[in-house]
Amino acid sequence: MIGVKFKMSRRKIIIKNNKILDNDEHSIQSACIDWCRWNEGNYPVLQWIYAIPNGGNLVKSKVWDAKKKKDIWISNSAKKLKEEGLNPGVPDLCLPTAIGKCHGLYIEVKRPGGTISKEQKEWIKYLNFSGYKAKVIYSLEEFIEVVTGYLKFFYADRADSYDKK
Repeated sequence: MIGVKFKMSRRKIIIKNNKILDNDEHSIQSACIDWCRWNEGNYPVLQWIYAIPNGGNLVKSKVWDAKKKKDIWISNSAKKLKEEGLNPGVPDLCLPTAIGKCHGLYIEVKRPGGTISKEQKEWIKYLNFSGYKAKVIYSLEEFIEVVTGYLKFFYADRADSYDKK
């Protein structure tokens, strides 16, 4: 584990020895974002990381899926998002920071033991093929390792050239 300390936000996520005690995807992703916010001083480009709201377990209704040519059950919020371009399988987080020939970093967050859907596998394969780095993480520790490993090349090239102002 990378020895990085940070404070959690007001969310009720319990961390002991840099491990999240509630290992659902929401808690892990929230802790990852909290870590980013806490470490923007060390890595200013972390201010640009964002979540891609592509899931949800909300009240569902039946809607026609033109691609599948059948009715599917979808939440009202997800229905609106689908109409706006929601695409199943897109990774949960994106850091739009280009490094060398890599256009940016996408991260799919899974709980320990979680599995990747067919659509997620396709997206990850496509993104890696298209010049992005796409990874699946199962813990806050893996997230920190992936992000700091990715950003070390960014700051090696531009140590003093990037400023948030």
